[in-house]
Amino acid sequence: MPGAAQVIAKLNELDAFQQSASDRTSAFGRADLTSAAAMRTDAATRRARALVELQTRTGLKAEPASKQSLGRETMLTGVDPADGPSFVRQFYAAQVAEYESTITILTKYLQSPDNAELQRFVSAELGLLQNELADMKAALATK
Repeated sequence: MPGAAQVIAKLNELDAFQQSASDRTSAFGRADLTSAAAMRTDAATRRARALVELQTRTGLKAEPASKQSLGRETMLTGVDPADGPSFVRQFYAAQVAEYESTITILTKYLQSPDNAELQRFVSAELGLLQNELADMKAALATK
């Protein structure tokens, strides 16, 4: 079961992934994709601020980023935005994969939480992330 440090690290990874995806799509010039990335980045920024506040209050620390998570942050850099539909599909597929891995960790954490404040935070975020995942899956299905 993941502990508080792993959960915080995973949420930080998701936020870094979202920023990287937003940076990559801004060069693409497609309004729907840029808008989707911007919405996810706004959510990531809000979540990151709340997580920092929680860590300050509780003294919880995150695990260092793994090499695997650093690779996910840059997974879209090898895809040329000029590839059009391929880039769009890969963008949404990368989003779905990142959300699914995050939701899995958070769900496992809630089965045996080790911090009451983080448990409340994760419970609130989980529903939001599940909704965002559903949006990303629907978008991918249309691409």
